[in-house]
Amino acid sequence: MGDPIDLEEESNASFGSASHTKAGAKRKSIYWGHFEDIINPTSKKIEKVKCKYCGKVLSANPNSGTSTLKKHLQSCNKYPQNVDQKQKKIFFVKDPHTESVTLSNWSYDAEATRLALAKMIIIDEHPFSVVEKEGFKTFVSVACPQFVGDVPSRFTVARDCKKLYLCERDALKMTLKGLKSRIALTTDCWTSIQNLNYLCLTAHFIDDEWNLHKRILNSRLMDSHKGKEIEKVVEGCVIDWG
Repeated sequence: MGDPIDLEEESNASFGSASHTKAGAKRKSIYWGHFEDIINPTSKKIEKVKCKYCGKVLSANPNSGTSTLKKHLQSCNKYPQNVDQKQKKIFFVKDPHTESVTLSNWSYDAEATRLALAKMIIIDEHPFSVVEKEGFKTFVSVACPQFVGDVPSRFTVARDCKKLYLCERDALKMTLKGLKSRIALTTDCWTSIQNLNYLCLTAHFIDDEWNLHKRILNSRLMDSHKGKEIEKVVEGCVIDWG
């Protein structure tokens, strides 16, 4: 990978909102459990809350949801999870490709975890809605509890995947433009069970170390697999790649 990908911030809290502010009202968001209610004796409504860790008082406006509470917890120096995140841990890490084991330092990184989530969805072809499934939420709560409050919505995951694709596409463009060797193109055509025509365009090239590479450039839906149609689609793809 090249430069780090700037992932967008989640605009809405992932675990509900403060739709009820009366004392004793049930609130679904996990963030309320980290605050003590401050109740107005006249209206009997919760007007403010106090952080259980640092004592800071925050507004409990029902129209603001839980985003204020979440933001405070992320910056609270006395929140136990933040204290743990700042401490590096030593782990034995096993490389899934080489089976080799190395000793490595690790500390929680929300952005890196979100990027890894986007990669997982792309590689394993999961639907974006996987982040909303109970099984996924349970797995995250056990494997990486720090990520529970940072799990993005399916809409944000979709944007993350698109950003990752565009970043990889730009990197491949730079690689292809810097090659000293020629680039060979091959096409693979097929018809789906829905009787739709597709074409896959692949680039083959040799790098400066004489290693052979192949990269899929495009997968396109076509009107037909006639020669003229294939020529038009391939020409359009080549122009698009510069």
